[in-house]
Formats: sequence, structure tokens, C-alpha cells
Amino acid sequence: MAETYAVSTIGTAMYVDRGEGWEEVREIKSTPEQGGSPSQLDATHLKNRVRVYKPGVRDPGTGQTVTANAMPWDAPGSNLALIDSLSETKSYPVRFDYPLLNTMVVYQAQLSGRIAASSVDSIQDLIIAITPTSEPTRLPLDSDFTVTYDANAPEGAEAAGEGVVDNLTYSAGSEATIKANTWTVEGYRFVGWNESSSGAGKIYAPDDTIPMTGNITLYAIWTPEGGI
Repeated sequence: MAETYAVSTIGTAMYVDRGEGWEEVREIKSTPEQGGSPSQLDATHLKNRVRVYKPGVRDPGTGQTVTANAMPWDAPGSNLALIDSLSETKSYPVRFDYPLLNTMVVYQAQLSGRIAASSVDSIQDLIIAITPTSEPTRLPLDSDFTVTYDANAPEGAEAAGEGVVDNLTYSAGSEATIKANTWTVEGYRFVGWNESSSGAGKIYAPDDTIPMTGNITLYAIWTPEGGI
């Protein structure tokens, strides 16, 4: 008989980032399906119930929920206090860790919580509704990534200055804070940082944050002085 392998959900953990790093949502006991397809995602605004759908994306209905044992408000690391502090109309980075699979799933989502009905002598459930607003990224738990800055001087020009170096490493799913530019190029003005050397992507300003889902190179984008 062939040997087979399987893993349990032991050690599964949920985290949310309110802007100060990952905080664990404690005492979770069930999680939603974490599919790799955007067909499981929508962009519902929970507070006003107005649904703004992404093209080709269906509504996952009520399936995107996490159940946790509700913790008292004043308990250290209270999951109830954490969820209640979140704005229902704002998206936050959310992360699920599956240690026995060496896998994490990271995406942006809106969250809200409610206390479930139960008998008076049972453990109270906290039901956390999750509405993803981005596609999920699946990463190894033990991943560490770096940010590299490139002066990206225009053709025929040279960059001067100390340059920008980030010596930190970032765990998968964390966010890096973008550094200020210290290069100069004669005749050009610095516009911002971009993941594309041509400037075709999103422009980032110093102190913006960027999610770490791999090694990133940020290119300085320049425009001629007097230009837009």
C-alpha cells in the first residue's frame, strides 16, 4: 500500500496590519477558503452595503468569514478590541499563516465583526466578515525579501550623490517604507520611485509603503527641469 501524506490546520494563524505591523487576531478556530483565484473576491463596501465589483469577479456571498473565541475587551491582545478598531470602509493587509504547509496567503481586505448568537453557558463566538479588495498572494512562510534602489539616470546623464541603500530584509507579506532620494541629476528633477525603469507603473513618494511579495527594485524617475 502506498504511503500518503496530509497535514492538519494546527498552528493556523490570522494577522491584520493597522499600519503598525502585523497583529495576530487571536483565538481563531475556523477560516474561509483561501483560493488562489480572484473569482473568489469582490470589493464590497461593508458599511453602506454598496457593492463595487471587479470585472469578471463574482460575489463570494457570506463564505468569507473567520470564527474566533471572543476575548474580553480589556484582555491583553483582545481580538474583539482589535477588530472593533478597524474602519469598515478601509482596506487593511490581511495574512493567514499555515505553518505545516510553510505557506502564507496575503491580501487587502475590509473587515467587520459581530458577536454570534449562542446559549448563555457556551463560549461566545466572534464572527469576522472578510471582504477581499485585492487578489491573494501565496508565499512561503520563510521568505525574506529586499528593496534595491536604482538611480536610473536618463540617457546621456549621470547621477551624483551617496545613493539610496536599504540594508533591511523584509518578511513575506510585510510592508517596506520607501526611502527619500539622495541622488541628483544635473538638468533633471526627481519625480518619485517606480518599479518600472520607464516610469510606466505607479509612482511612489518617500514614506509611502509597499507590500513585500518578492525582491523589489525601485527606479528613480526624472523629468527635465521646467517640465511637468
